Amino acid sequence: MVRNLFIVSTPLQMLSAVEARERFHQNESCYLAVVRSPLRSGVSAKRFHQTLGNLIDNDWTEIWYPKIEKRQQVLFRLLSSSFIRRIGKVDTIYTATFQTIQSHLINSIPHRSLVLIDDGLGVHSVLKQYRQTARRRSFRHLLLGVQSQIPTTKQFSVFSSFDVDWPNEQTIRNDFRNLRARTAENIPVKSDEVVLITEPTQRAFGITLDYDRLIKNLKSSIGFTSARLIRHPNDQIPPEGSQSLNGPLELFALTEGYLPGQFLGFMSSAMTTLRLIYDCRVSCLELRRTDLKRSRPDPPQDYYPEFKRHGIELIPNDKWNGTDDASRAIVTP
Repeated sequence: MVRNLFIVSTPLQMLSAVEARERFHQNESCYLAVVRSPLRSGVSAKRFHQTLGNLIDNDWTEIWYPKIEKRQQVLFRLLSSSFIRRIGKVDTIYTATFQTIQSHLINSIPHRSLVLIDDGLGVHSVLKQYRQTARRRSFRHLLLGVQSQIPTTKQFSVFSSFDVDWPNEQTIRNDFRNLRARTAENIPVKSDEVVLITEPTQRAFGITLDYDRLIKNLKSSIGFTSARLIRHPNDQIPPEGSQSLNGPLELFALTEGYLPGQFLGFMSSAMTTLRLIYDCRVSCLELRRTDLKRSRPDPPQDYYPEFKRHGIELIPNDKWNGTDDASRAIVTP
């Protein structure tokens, strides 16, 4: 029987892997390697692994979910050796990154084809890294025997929800058709509610937000009765009153039992996937280049055209950020 390997590290990667498995590999052997390193300890790390674990279904031939602590990363060659021997040769390997752990598995397991899957907007950074990074092993990894070099072949395909800069003949659109099929058509909609995704704006853009002012400005400009703040998984300093979901944002309707009248966000890739899965109203809060206090290789403005192509509305800066000092939602230090 044909054998395939899926390497995942995050909930969104897991959703993308299941989409690829159900779409292309029915009645084939599909192995899952979950190689997320617990770089943080405590409640946040426990919640992350719980969310990731809850997304693993019973349709995998074998699941390898090793506990990889920081000190064990340097011993990954030994930690993974039995799994590599057991899985043998596979037809296709799926991965979302070419980091050390993923590259070691790719280079150590014989395969016919390689496919890069989504982990949100990060797919753009991975492809950029692939083009710019030298294909060589570091001295430390040579000593440890880790096959860490990025794969040299340019023949891998990309399975993505986004408009990626990659040859068309090697690109497959992920429209989340299987996840959409699982979603009930009669999901109730709370038309008077908006759900605002609280992203890590301080870390990403160097800006601090006053969410009370932001919501007040939006109520005046677009109109709604209630607002629900949902923490982005990467937001380590969420605003007061925000909530964490029991699953990834992409499963909002399945875990919460309803859809809001509108989802709002700044740059979260969840805006694109929510729009794809539920065909719901999604809006992006415009950030001007002058608002950013921290330079980025991928500023939000670069993605606005793609958001618009996906049917995501752009709410002008003055509609949510205010027009004077008394209403300004971006807090000046």
